[in-house]
Amino acid sequence: MNALRMLRSWQIKSGTLYTSPFQSARVREATFGISVRSQYANVNPIGSRKHKTIFLSANVHISKAVLRQMFVNVGYFEGLHSVGYQLHSEMDDEYVAIAQSGFNVTGMFSKAPYPFPNSPVSIDLTLEAYHDKFLLVDTKASWVSKQQWLLHEEGMPNGRYYNLTEAFDAIVFHSVAPKGVWIG
Repeated sequence: MNALRMLRSWQIKSGTLYTSPFQSARVREATFGISVRSQYANVNPIGSRKHKTIFLSANVHISKAVLRQMFVNVGYFEGLHSVGYQLHSEMDDEYVAIAQSGFNVTGMFSKAPYPFPNSPVSIDLTLEAYHDKFLLVDTKASWVSKQQWLLHEEGMPNGRYYNLTEAFDAIVFHSVAPKGVWIG
């Protein structure tokens, strides 16, 4: 059943059932959220939180905050309830969202590195100055919480705007990451 829900959510996202990107994104996240929560409940029955579970997905899906979603050539809409938002609403502090980002890294479907973030509000550009292979950044740090930041995001040159303190508990920053592999 969960596999069917997830397949349906991605069909909807692709426009099979909805041609509006706004409507398809809302339905996709809601349907995907049901599947993830159901899978989590299978290994953590109600009243039992004995198994830690890692949900690995793009930053936009794991964000704890209601999102402002951007669509290419369409613009923005407010209020996307991501899977992470749904999990955080149910689990409160038991749900921890750790974003991934990088500088000169390749996305999952890209064949070449993304453009360098060149905005002064790109956290990737800020963190690249440290030249470490990996950094773990606490999003509650005062310098992070003072502004909206651009954070590397699949398919979005220079990233997506986030209030990082509301959306994530931490960021893992990779100064160089291996290229993603397109498998068809």
